[in-house]
Amino acid sequence: MVFNVHNIFHLADDCKRHGPLESFSSFPFESHLGYIKRLIRANHHPIQQLHRRIEEKEMIPQEQPSFDKPVLKFEHNLGPCSPAYKDAHVRIS
Repeated sequence: MVFNVHNIFHLADDCKRHGPLESFSSFPFESHLGYIKRLIRANHHPIQQLHRRIEEKEMIPQEQPSFDKPVLKFEHNLGPCSPAYKDAHVRIS
């Protein structure tokens, strides 16, 4: 607690020297560090684990499906249709 209070005394000087807090904050680094720590699953060989997790992530396709327009692949003709959808119409373009 004493260390944090001591740092607050220097905060105004740091802002004068480096600009607004957003320009020299360590929060982005700490956020990324949290991401890195979640990739490590055990206490032994953390560097090797990190390397493997990054390689695994790069092997997964990053392309996300588009949900802008529904894609209707088949016409519904097997079984009953709910009465709620009796008058529903879909235009396929």
